[in-house]
This record gives sequence, structure tokens and C-alpha cells, in this order.
Amino acid sequence: MTPFEGELRLYSPMMFMPSQLMAQLVDPAKDKKLRVLDLAAGHGLYGIAFAKQNPQIEVTAVDWPNVLEVAKENAQAAGVADRYQTNPGSAFDVDYGTGYDLVLLTNFLHHFDKATCETLLRKVHASLADGGRAVALEFVPNDDRITPPQAASFAMQMLGGTPSGDAYTFAELQQMAENAGFARSEMHDTIEGIFSEDSLQRMVNAIEPGSYVQPHRHHAPPKAESVVLLTGSIGFVPFDEDGTPDYDSCILLDRTRGAVALDCRESIWHTFFALEPNTVVFESKSGPFDPHTDKEFAPWAPAEGTAEAASYLEQLVAGFKKNLPPMG
Repeated sequence: MTPFEGELRLYSPMMFMPSQLMAQLVDPAKDKKLRVLDLAAGHGLYGIAFAKQNPQIEVTAVDWPNVLEVAKENAQAAGVADRYQTNPGSAFDVDYGTGYDLVLLTNFLHHFDKATCETLLRKVHASLADGGRAVALEFVPNDDRITPPQAASFAMQMLGGTPSGDAYTFAELQQMAENAGFARSEMHDTIEGIFSEDSLQRMVNAIEPGSYVQPHRHHAPPKAESVVLLTGSIGFVPFDEDGTPDYDSCILLDRTRGAVALDCRESIWHTFFALEPNTVVFESKSGPFDPHTDKEFAPWAPAEGTAEAASYLEQLVAGFKKNLPPMG
């Protein structure tokens, strides 16, 4: 297994709920025979979600051969392998064929400049059947390009992490689609926007050893939090009001040596850290989500990304291991 395949398997759980919501939004009736082309399919979960909810859907996934091995494993696990085909190669080079009802472009366009996106979209448009649609999933900033903060920060990631990518506004995406031959474009609530109104907030969090989560609490409004271990091993440490670690109440989440889940009471200062590589947890707390009140960071702890954070984390991990009672 290559490192990239391992990364795909690690982050696949994060895409499960967004993929389900996207399939429900695009194919709500689930009663028509559809051919779906999933470009840069990666783990394949977006195309698989369509096939799983609608037994009349057939999916063709395009990506590099080693990547498609992960997608095929996920299709097999989802019970849709008989309706899941692959077309290995670059999305810019392979022959898609024609007659698709849906083409999925999930988290892909932001890697490229506008001219490259238009080239790809022309190829997508040519592959569609009459009445077919292309569906893109993107971080879309407002026209001011600084709001909402998540989309604006993602644009900065693309600036530093790609040769010419960007987080495009809807007007920019609309113009690219029009230039490629599409007659109409619509923007729907993002996955984050859909989740933000939910009464129950859910997320999958992947964390590696050495990653620092600044101690925080869910206090205004007060919210309890549940954490379930999916893979790896997690150390959970609560704190007193003055910032003293309460090692007597710390918890090890480890499927062989500890517990598999925990509940953190409302307004409790806490942090957690990975003790093994490829650690993934599922978290839930009451909603709705408000980024301004979701968490309060401890004023007595170093901020994330500071020089003091690494040594502070080392002290916490050492204290946790020293005070943790032996587990059977």
C-alpha cells in the first residue's frame, strides 16, 4: 500500500456524511435510472453514495489505478460493486465516453486555474446526455472573498499548496461553466451549511501524534460532547479552572487497552491527543453550529501554532502516561 492509499483510507470516514447529503440533494426521488461519472473519485464515496441510495444508478469512476483500488474496496463494502466501474487515468486525458446523466466534480476544480477548469468543464459537458448535469462540490467564498471565514481560509491553502488553484466565487464558477457550454448554474447550501442547522452536530476528526489541540470548553451555550474511537488511540485530559491537568480523571480511548467512547460534560476544559498514527474519532454534540460560540479556548494554554505549543503538548502526554493506571 502506498502512503497516498493509506491517507485515502484514513480520511474516507470524514467524507461519509457529506457524500450522503450530496446524494440526497441531487437525487432526492431515487427513482430513475442514471449513469454517473465520478471524476477524480479518490475514495469513491460520493459516487458510491448515489449508487447505494438508488439501485438504478451505475457509476464509472475516474482516477489513477492505485487510487481506484481504494474506491473499489469501498464499493465492495457498500454492496454496489456490481454497478461500479472504473476508468483509470487522468481526468484530463482519459476518454469519458458519452451519455452520462450526472458528472461529479467533488473537491477538484479548486486545484486549477480558470483556463484549466474551463478545459475540463468542456470535456465534461461533451460527456453529458441531453438534460444531464455536472455537480461540483467546492468551498465558495462570497464576492468580497473574505467571507465566510472557512472558504476564505481555504483560498489561502490553495495559494500555498497548489501551483495555480483558488477557492472560486459562485460568479467565477458560473462564468467558467457558461464558457464551457453549460446553459444554467445553481448554487445550493454547502455541506457545512446543511450541517450548521442540525440539532445534532457530527464530525469525524483525524489526528496524528504530535498534533496539538488547544484546551477548550463548550460553555456559551453549554454543550456536552461525545467521542467514539474509530481507529488508533487517544488520550483525553480534563483541566481544573486554573489550568491544572486533572490526571485522575483522564481517559484512554484504545480498543485493546482502554475504553472505546467517552462523554465530556458541558463546560469542562479539556483536550485530547493521538497516541498512535492514523487515529480517527467520531465526535457529536448538540447544535446548531455557530463558529463564533462553538468553543472557548483556554487563556492559560498556548495557542495552536505557537512555539510554546509543542513543549506544552509533550508535558501533557508525559503526565498522561505517568498517571494513567494500568489497563487490562
